[in-house]
Amino acid sequence: MTYRKELDEALRACDDCLDLCSEALSSLKRAGNWGTIDLLGGGLISGVSKRKHISDVNEILHDLDRASDRLEDELYDLRETVPAGLKNTFGRQALDIIFDNVFTDLLVQNEIRDLERELRNYERRLRDLRHKLLEQRRKA
Repeated sequence: MTYRKELDEALRACDDCLDLCSEALSSLKRAGNWGTIDLLGGGLISGVSKRKHISDVNEILHDLDRASDRLEDELYDLRETVPAGLKNTFGRQALDIIFDNVFTDLLVQNEIRDLERELRNYERRLRDLRHKLLEQRRKA
């Protein structure tokens, strides 16, 4: 396979990761919004809505993990390295369901903020990688 084709495949894989980051950030924002309402005493509907968006985020993160593996495979062919991935998924969802109170709601809100920060950093590293790959493609 030609070097240019390898670059194109790596760019597509990188774009897939960026799309999933964007999707995860969007779901995280919705989870955070519902979490704020839940913190203010929103009740059953806000708690269920928050947990549904958290579940969506976990699914997207799973897809992002697989897409990152694919990107790593494509970058291996180019002797490039994939940006460090995410360490985080939501682990306190069960706690939030069992002990639905202000303390667990605060823990979940902090977890949402931490994951959002981590996702934004990963997204930035992916954009830097994409720029580098585009530069290499331009020169190829």
